[in-house]
Amino acid sequence: MQQNPEIESLERCVSPTSNQPPTVEASSGVGFSDHWDHRRALELSESRGSNTYGNDLLGLMLKECDSSSNFTSRDLIEECKTFYIAGHETTATLLTWTLMLLGGYPEWQECARAEVYEVCGNEIPDGESVSRLKLIPKLNFLMVGMILYETLRLYPPVVEMTRECVEESWLQDLHVPRGVSVSFPIVGLHQDKELWGEDAGQFNPDRFKDGISSACKHPNAFMPFSFGLRLCVGQSFAMIEAKVILAMILQQFLFRLSPNYRHSPAMKFGLKPIHGVPLVLGKCDACSWHWKSRSYLHCSWIQLNETERASRLYHGLRMKMNQFHKTCEAMKQCPVE
Repeated sequence: MQQNPEIESLERCVSPTSNQPPTVEASSGVGFSDHWDHRRALELSESRGSNTYGNDLLGLMLKECDSSSNFTSRDLIEECKTFYIAGHETTATLLTWTLMLLGGYPEWQECARAEVYEVCGNEIPDGESVSRLKLIPKLNFLMVGMILYETLRLYPPVVEMTRECVEESWLQDLHVPRGVSVSFPIVGLHQDKELWGEDAGQFNPDRFKDGISSACKHPNAFMPFSFGLRLCVGQSFAMIEAKVILAMILQQFLFRLSPNYRHSPAMKFGLKPIHGVPLVLGKCDACSWHWKSRSYLHCSWIQLNETERASRLYHGLRMKMNQFHKTCEAMKQCPVE
């Protein structure tokens, strides 16, 4: 799975605190600045100079930029970078690791597929069906949710969290002066045997069967989305997005890890498989998989080479994502807890 080239160009200069040599595009924010100027010109022409930019995220920030001297155009560009990456790359990374784990644990893949077929059958969630649901209860897959949480535990998209100490503090016997940045490893916390048990390093979604609070010994030991006042604002949407996409993949494909897979997680603005996740795919539909008996009636496995994989997955997922975008539009009309 190849990284979005636009995001790749930003990795080297995502924030003012980055210590990597910046790319020209990243340091200047060219793409965001152009989009901002175009949006401002469009909104001003349509509203005849009333500066009503709309109520989406960019519109709200443009209003603030016009009305406040404390929020500059540079601040706006930095915020856009953050939301652009957080809204795309983290969910893509989560799904990549999920497919890797389900490809290596076929029994869990079968359980997840059984749940998807039981809830949705062969129907792919679309905008019309989602718009009729409050909080999208039918997409609240228990099994799929457990699998995604366990994936986030083992392979959190962000492996480290940093906070600035706003006042003098003590961490047991350690003095932390005001202004000092404190970092702690999320991966280490997620795989601490004292918190998660002796199987902390193993893939076991069943640990989340009674919810997050019962999965470990401390309520804040699981923090793929951070916690407290700085909790990720897109947490609910990210989980819905991941569930919908994973459900569509499980409906359409059987998959297992390719013999060419090399396990190589590495930090590259998030924890990613540096050599990708090659999969062996099989077509899955109502004729080839019977969810009640969880049995495969027939299946043609296909090992794709690089060219075939890029071509087939691009065209197949493009059609699926068109349907998913309609779902996202309907989600905007649904309340979110």
